Amino acid sequence: MLLPQLGAAAGARLALPVDYTVADLDELARADAVEAFTAMMRRRRPAFGLDARNHADVADVCLAVRGRPADLELVARMATGGAALRTIADALSRGDWDGGIAILVERYTGAAGPVETDPLARLVLAAAALCPDGLSAEAVEHLTGRPDAAEPLERLVGRGVVEVSEDCSGTRRGPVARRYRLPLRALTAARRGAVEDRGLCEAHCRYYLELAEIHAEELWTRRQPNALASLRQERRNIAAALHWAIGNGREARAGALVRRLAPYWRRTSELVTLRSLVLDLIDCQPAGSGPLPGIGALAADMFARLGEHEAALEAIAAGGTQQAGGEEGARADQLYAVGLAHSASSGARAVHQLRRAVAGYRAAGDEAGAADAEFDLSGLEFRFGRPADAYRTARSALAGTIRRGDELTSAALLLRLAAFAAAGRDRTASAGYVERAMVKLRGLGAAAAVGVLAGQVDALLEPSVVRRATRVARLLGSFSARHRAEFADLSPECPVGDRERQLAAVLGERALVEAAGYGARIALPELIAEIAAELFGSPAAPPAAGASVLTRRETDVALLVGEGLTNREVAHRLAISEWTVVNHMRQIMRKLDCSSRVQVARWVVATL
Repeated sequence: MLLPQLGAAAGARLALPVDYTVADLDELARADAVEAFTAMMRRRRPAFGLDARNHADVADVCLAVRGRPADLELVARMATGGAALRTIADALSRGDWDGGIAILVERYTGAAGPVETDPLARLVLAAAALCPDGLSAEAVEHLTGRPDAAEPLERLVGRGVVEVSEDCSGTRRGPVARRYRLPLRALTAARRGAVEDRGLCEAHCRYYLELAEIHAEELWTRRQPNALASLRQERRNIAAALHWAIGNGREARAGALVRRLAPYWRRTSELVTLRSLVLDLIDCQPAGSGPLPGIGALAADMFARLGEHEAALEAIAAGGTQQAGGEEGARADQLYAVGLAHSASSGARAVHQLRRAVAGYRAAGDEAGAADAEFDLSGLEFRFGRPADAYRTARSALAGTIRRGDELTSAALLLRLAAFAAAGRDRTASAGYVERAMVKLRGLGAAAAVGVLAGQVDALLEPSVVRRATRVARLLGSFSARHRAEFADLSPECPVGDRERQLAAVLGERALVEAAGYGARIALPELIAEIAAELFGSPAAPPAAGASVLTRRETDVALLVGEGLTNREVAHRLAISEWTVVNHMRQIMRKLDCSSRVQVARWVVATL
């Protein structure tokens, strides 16, 4: 599973692993960069070897320096000269260039002097230094403000000061197979002045926010593959631009973009990125002013997905009146967040609010938002004992996503339908849904596939953090063993390895090895069936007495009556006639043996 050797344009770098898993360390060890770095470490520390404790650190180092032998040698010197390998790997993976990495590089190489005297070439180097993960030629031109920046850039490449490779770069027009990076020593030398250049930082922020805004518009259309590739490759540059904008008076624009990208981060299970940005947006507001419009609902949504339901309810209370965008869409966001926040305590109330959110998104013309809500709604409907409704919701959403060309959400819905079918003991249908999902994901890349798989076991369906992490590790083990080789990505990203590193923090190394190894031995359809039986075989909260005899519409009416609405208000909210509400109320009161609306309302509070 190695990348093909790159041509001369890529420079002298060693082949990197396309991905890695703790369940198969031998494959990781065969990657040229890993083999070389391991040998460099052994020359200085003979007992060193690749194992389950350090494999992620070794892989992170090799990927961060893109297999450059000189940089691998430098890291080996640092890691055997007093600095812990894990400390270095963490700093590289976090992008801590201005702290730990710069200090270590200077300690082991000495302070680097100026590498270029030409003013334009120095500006090009400073622009590249603001993007440690790399950047495109288009980005260099926009950051420097010089359309003639290409000439000094290529001159620096020719001198070996800048590395160029065939890795993917995101641009405003879409992904291109060319990326520029600085080696470690040049990066630390050039970055010192770059981060203090406010004009350059503003240009970086402006360009990457614009790039993200362009691709956010394309995310749920037939241009989705290009949008996903550009956003994924530039994820750190975009995150850096958003954090800089939030801290420098551009929080309104940053907040609007975070809200637009939130469905993408949710669908690809990148909640860590979302959490960091949302908390920054909340913290940047003056005391007593409340969050930016729409951020309260977004924060509640995020906390609920992380299993922090009390924090979700607090976010709703703190930001409930702060809405953003069109009135219908803002109201739908609020209903969506409220539904998720109540999913741990009241299944019927959560389902009711999510149904209202779906209707709100449709009224606002936001079909992508409706599909997002329907994905979560279907899971909650199945969990709380309404499998027929769950099938209907997921299939309805799937038809819309296929029509719009939204392959990412289509794949997520197909996997959800696979779980439903497996829970209903229809293994043939389940396997068919899994295969259809894999076909769609192959066109989007391994990172998208890993994110969608991880999103199948979220906090809405599995409250236990440990059980959730174990199931995700098993899914990734199966995917890595049986499907990862089918995905031909433009550049090495190691999405399975990245995700396993996060899971190790929850499970520990031994439990992660066991879970990933278990998954590697089982085909994905069989594993999804097994997980579905655990999640849905015995619903976490069976319908309460009385709730099971009410129809879906009667439950909606009862919940609104419980909120104190009149028949006319219920009719307006549900887009039905007042006479229909009266008939529903008669049936509700008969089934629940209630003699008044007050008793129905009390039943709702006590039961739903």
